[in-house]
Amino acid sequence: MSSNDQFILRQFIEQKYSEDGGAASLDDYFNTFVTEQLFKDYDLSSDQLDECDVDGPNDGGIDSALLVIDQRPVFAGDALDKLRNEANVEVFLIQSKNQSGFKEEPLNKLNATLGDLLNLQYDWKSDALGHKKRYSDAVLEFFSRVRDVIHKNVLQLPVLTFRMSYVTLADSVHENVRGKARQLKETIGRMFGGATCELDLLGAADLLTRLRTRRSNRYSIPIADSVAIDENAMAVLVNLATFYSAILRAESGELRADLFEANVRDYQGSTYINQEIADTLKRRQHQDDFWWLNNGITMLSAKTDSRIGSVTVENPQIVNGMQTSSEIYKYFAGAPAAVEGESRHVLIKIITIPEESAALRDRIIRATNSQNKVSDITLRATDKVQRDIEDHFLSKNLYYDRRRNFYRNHGKPRKQIVTMQFLAQSISAVILGQPHVSRGRPSAITKNDEQYNQIFSERRGVAFYFACVDFMRFVDVQLGDTGSDMARSTRQNIRFFVAFASGQAIIDGRRSEEERARVLTERPFKAGEFESLVAAVREAFALESQSRGVTEEVIAKNADGTKLTVAAVMPIFQRYGRDTRTLGDFQRRS
Repeated sequence: MSSNDQFILRQFIEQKYSEDGGAASLDDYFNTFVTEQLFKDYDLSSDQLDECDVDGPNDGGIDSALLVIDQRPVFAGDALDKLRNEANVEVFLIQSKNQSGFKEEPLNKLNATLGDLLNLQYDWKSDALGHKKRYSDAVLEFFSRVRDVIHKNVLQLPVLTFRMSYVTLADSVHENVRGKARQLKETIGRMFGGATCELDLLGAADLLTRLRTRRSNRYSIPIADSVAIDENAMAVLVNLATFYSAILRAESGELRADLFEANVRDYQGSTYINQEIADTLKRRQHQDDFWWLNNGITMLSAKTDSRIGSVTVENPQIVNGMQTSSEIYKYFAGAPAAVEGESRHVLIKIITIPEESAALRDRIIRATNSQNKVSDITLRATDKVQRDIEDHFLSKNLYYDRRRNFYRNHGKPRKQIVTMQFLAQSISAVILGQPHVSRGRPSAITKNDEQYNQIFSERRGVAFYFACVDFMRFVDVQLGDTGSDMARSTRQNIRFFVAFASGQAIIDGRRSEEERARVLTERPFKAGEFESLVAAVREAFALESQSRGVTEEVIAKNADGTKLTVAAVMPIFQRYGRDTRTLGDFQRRS
């Protein structure tokens, strides 16, 4: 294996780190880079990549972690509903070391961690062995989520898969390291007899291969027949096996989750209708064609090229037909031999909507998903207020990612990209006085129309949105500077509470949004005021954690954290002559 791989990759990572500037160190950036490459198929946003990062003191040898259920990533605050029978539960764990070789110790450490944190019989309430003191909040929260999924779905017999990766810049692997990898897989095998366990040792060549593998956004689909409905729409018949292999199945063998980002109805599991679809697929000996018995699929394409025997679609989105698509994928993934000799077809309606016609695309998505009563923030990307925010942020050299990953895919620096979720979290914490919601349930902030409209309104000036994000970014930078001795987990837990307290201090009772935007941008703190607020919040969380015997993360994710913050900073507001009335109102509401 050529050492050029290592040299090229180092140069690439160092240059991207220099351009991006968002990571605290080159080692931190390496972890982000590895996480993004290994989770490429899930098309995670910047915020979601950050949530995967559990690296830091007491991380148990785990740098990144992701829970995926039926091809859907699950993050903190997401509802963990009852799973369908035999749901696919995948636990991804990454060790990424910006080093030139593999070592045995990281695998030994991970082995011990999994033995502790995946022991379903351990009494975590009493914690007799003191595991809670040995592992960080982020690691404990992740494995608590994994254990909850397993515990609460015993009757559904979920199919468990552990996918672990140890990644360095090495160009070879010593046999001793391979031996430790085998031991680790044996540990999982003893704990979960029916589980699948994979452990990849990935070096420079493997990373380069993944880096050069681009997610295909252009698909050529062989078709059996077609009919043009008008110049922008056509209906095609596609062989079931072709639809599976050419569209649904990613190179990794998994279902392409990105095809369904615009479909607000997730896979519903073993419902009566889905069971009927599955039964129809299994009845191959019948003369009925599948498309006679199924409504088919609606697909949007940014650009469509139709020729005799094939159709090419660009950036396709399946906006209706997720249940049908999921059952087709399950059928062939579970019986690969069925691909051979398949003669039945699925009906696909393809509507060509250029990307610049986003408003029309949005109307079609809403119409085809009108049966779902819950608004999805991804459907709001074409709202006028979202476009206005994007335009204003561009003038401030920021990229507002209203269309998830649009700017990241266009190579913009990560530190200059602002996600819709981050903006919503900033307003929820600084203006609405709900920092515990920003920390604990970020996806819930815009879950329905009422909550969405609290955050986003065309009546607000775009300068207000920029001011809130600018202030939150300021707080994050200051916590990194003034709290250099602060653990990463502590910064994550208190950042929205510091933003809430310090934001309200300089808002100082002002009611107009123009004035609020002005002071949040100018940040007229008095000497020592911001530092005093940070110290008060930090100390309050530490003492509460110690007295209650819970982690700071537990405090940060419920209303107690907001009440605690108000009580801690009230004396500082009084010392600096700040208006305390609004602060008291927030305390009573929380």
